[in-house]
Amino acid sequence: VFAASSILGPAMGGFIVDHASWRWIFLVNLPVGGLALVVISLTMPRKAERSEHSIDWLGAGILSLATAALLLGLIWIGSSAGTAKIGLALGLSVVLFAAFAVVERRVPEPILPFELLRNPIVAASVLCMALAGMVMLGAISYVPLFVQGVIGTSATSSGVVLTPLMLGAVITSFLTGQLVSRTGHYRWNVILGPLVLTAGALLLWRMNVHTTNAEAARAMVLAGIGIGSIMQLFVLSVQNTVAYERIGTATAFSQFCRQMGATIGVTVMGLIVNHGLPANLQLRGELGVHKLPVGLRGTLADALHPAFLTLAVVAGVMWLVAFRWVHETQLRRSVDLVAGAEAAAGTPDPGGD
Repeated sequence: VFAASSILGPAMGGFIVDHASWRWIFLVNLPVGGLALVVISLTMPRKAERSEHSIDWLGAGILSLATAALLLGLIWIGSSAGTAKIGLALGLSVVLFAAFAVVERRVPEPILPFELLRNPIVAASVLCMALAGMVMLGAISYVPLFVQGVIGTSATSSGVVLTPLMLGAVITSFLTGQLVSRTGHYRWNVILGPLVLTAGALLLWRMNVHTTNAEAARAMVLAGIGIGSIMQLFVLSVQNTVAYERIGTATAFSQFCRQMGATIGVTVMGLIVNHGLPANLQLRGELGVHKLPVGLRGTLADALHPAFLTLAVVAGVMWLVAFRWVHETQLRRSVDLVAGAEAAAGTPDPGGD
């Protein structure tokens, strides 16, 4: 669902931009979000027994401010913002992240329990989730820009070009889940998936002004296969390693890392692309890139090359981390096996047996 939604979204966004104002890509989320709230309120199971929990409001607030300061600092790099302003934002983010770490060690129920990172499998898996998010959202964000600006298609067509990635990711994710469920082993795919993703990113890097839509689609299919084969397995690795009562928190932690990786990755790629463009062609405002002259299309392609190469390097780093630290543990097939799995992972059995 995540892969399909993340890839169908840009196609719908391209259609909206072509036929209405780009502002509607944000406004359309209001009715969609409202519908989601209604569905959740009507269908989400409610527990018969309620227990009191404390919400880490302070930690959540500090984390939001730290993330916002970090993103602002990254966005301002290469812009007209002064060095002092950039340094202040990045320095503030460092201070706030440090404060967040202190707060999380003191609250009874932290939103991000850092002790989970003491387990090398969990630490490596969430890092790989962040790197995978960088590659996935980087490709989703900048391949349509290449197709629209270099090949010269419309915004709608540049969004539709993501369909091969969606099909590759969704089908591979389904098949991988079936294989892991039937065999009980997932490490082989954790190793193979990043290699396929790296190959797909390298094909994206090799695209130029002579690339066709079909060649771009081929690269996207390979990248989609790589993404679909690993995205859920790193979550599975985390869920299968932590104590049973921490599965929910650990899952949220992994999703947070993926989203942060995606956000930071797209921001950094934007910096790389803008650095390679002339000042009058910076990717800001309502730039009609599908109307670029032939000469400027080559300039845009050259600016995108290092960004796509960055995706390949990130995918390669993900393979190294997965190969070295994401080791396989026995899959939990029922609640009865939880105590045994936790004992094997070095987690004390809360039952004391």
